[in-house]
Amino acid sequence: MIFLGVDIGSSGCKCVAFDETGKKLSMQYEEYKTAPGALNLPPELLTKSVFSVISGCIAGVESKNDIASITVSSFGESFVPVSKAGKPLTDIIMYFADKARSELEDIVDAVGSSEIMSTTRVLPDTMYALPKMMWTEKNVSEPVWKYLSIANYIIFVLTGETVTDYTLATRTLLFDLQQLRWADKLLNASGIDIKQMPLAVPSGTVAGKILPVIADELGISPEVKIVTGTQDQVVNALGAGVQSEGECVDGIGTVECITPMFNKIPCTEFTKCNYVCIPYLSGYVTYAFTFSGGSLVKWFRDSLAGGMAYDQLNEGCPESPTGMFVLPHFQGAGGTPDMVKSSRGLIYGLTMETDIFDIYRAVLEGTNYEMFYNLEVLEEFGIAPKRIYASGGGARSTKWLQIKADIFNREIIPVAEEECGALGSVMLAAAVLGCCKDEKEAVELFVKHKPPVLPNSEHTSEYRDLYEKYKNLRKLELSLNEG
Repeated sequence: MIFLGVDIGSSGCKCVAFDETGKKLSMQYEEYKTAPGALNLPPELLTKSVFSVISGCIAGVESKNDIASITVSSFGESFVPVSKAGKPLTDIIMYFADKARSELEDIVDAVGSSEIMSTTRVLPDTMYALPKMMWTEKNVSEPVWKYLSIANYIIFVLTGETVTDYTLATRTLLFDLQQLRWADKLLNASGIDIKQMPLAVPSGTVAGKILPVIADELGISPEVKIVTGTQDQVVNALGAGVQSEGECVDGIGTVECITPMFNKIPCTEFTKCNYVCIPYLSGYVTYAFTFSGGSLVKWFRDSLAGGMAYDQLNEGCPESPTGMFVLPHFQGAGGTPDMVKSSRGLIYGLTMETDIFDIYRAVLEGTNYEMFYNLEVLEEFGIAPKRIYASGGGARSTKWLQIKADIFNREIIPVAEEECGALGSVMLAAAVLGCCKDEKEAVELFVKHKPPVLPNSEHTSEYRDLYEKYKNLRKLELSLNEG
C-alpha cells in the first residue's frame, strides 16, 4: 500500500507519499501566491495549490494503483463558509487576523468567559473560528450551508462529505471537549445552527472514497479512501512518536511549539494561561508556543546578519553561553503562557566587543529560555515531559539542539523523518486501513529517531543562573506593557 499525507500550512502546502514500511517515496511542496502576511486566502487558490501538490506527489510514485488513501491535515482556526451549492462564499480569514472583536465580546457577554473555558478548554480570542463565523453570518450575501475548517473543506472537495475530526473541532470555540460534541449553549448564543457544522469524528476516520471525477483528474483509482487527519501540531506529535504521558515534541518551525501528552484535563487556570486541551490517542495534548521561534531567527538572519547562510552563522557561533539576553517578544507575548500583545522584544547586554555571531547565539538562547519558561509553568499544572523529541527546520541545527539540551537540562531526540506532520497523517491511515493495529503500533512501525543530543553539564549550570536573570527581565517587560 501507498499512503499520501497532505499537510496544509498557512503559507503553503505539501503532499508526501510513504509506503507501508514508512519509506518516503515522493514529495511535493508549493507556496501560495499571496502577499506576505496577507490576512485573507482565496479558497480557489488553496484548492489549486493542494491539487497541484497531490498531482506532483502522485507523479513521483511508480505504481499509482497501489495508492490506498489520502489523509488531510491542516492548521486550525480558519474556515471556509460554503453555500448549499458547495461553493465558497468568502475568502478564508486567516487565524492571525484580529477581526470580529465585537462578536467575541458578544459571545463572552452572553455565555461568560468561565463557562466558555470550562466547556471548550480554550481561552476566548479572535484567533478562533466562532467570532469570525458570527461576523460572516452578518456579511455574506446568501446563507452559509456549512462552516468547514481548511482540511475539512479539502476533504469535502475530494469526497462531497462534510466531516471534521475532534482536534480541528476544538479550534472553533464551539466544541464541548468532555462530551466530544458541538456545544448547544454556545451554538444558541452565537446564532450558529448545528446543521451548519460538519459531523465531528475521531482523527483517522475514513470520510469516504474519492469522487470518481477527482480520481480521473488525478489519475488514481476511485477506490482511494480519504481519511481525516488532525490539526498540524497534533499530527506532528504522532509523527514524532509521542504516545505516552511524559513525552512531547518540540516543533521548531516558524512558530515554535512544544506539544506534550497528558492523561487528565487540568483546571481552568490552565486555560487562562492560553493552554488548550486537544484529544490525542487515549489522552490529551496542549500547545506551549511562541510566535517568535524560527521567525525570529529568520528575521535576525535577514535584517541584522545581511542574509548570511545558516551554516556560516552556526560555524561562527560561540561554543559557550553569551551572558546576553534576547527576549523574543518581537511579535508580542502572543503565545503561552502570557497574552500581552504590546510586549516588545529586547536585546540586552551588548558591548563594543559584541559581534553578529554573539547575537545569533543569544537569539537561540532567548527562544529556548522562553520555551523553558513554558515547561516550568506546565509543570505547575502537573504536566512535566521528560522525553523531548525535536522536529521541524530548527531540528536540523545541531547548534540549536545543543543549546536547547543545555538550557532544558534534558536530552533532545531529533526525529529522523523531516516531513514529520505528513508522516503522522500517513500513520493515521495505516491504522484505519489495517496496515497496523492502531496508532501506537504505527509509531513502532513508522517512526525513527536520530541519536539524542545530551546536555553539557557545565553549560547547564551556567544557564541555570542566567535563566533566573532572564525571568526577571521578562517580568519587567511584561509589567511595563500590561494593561
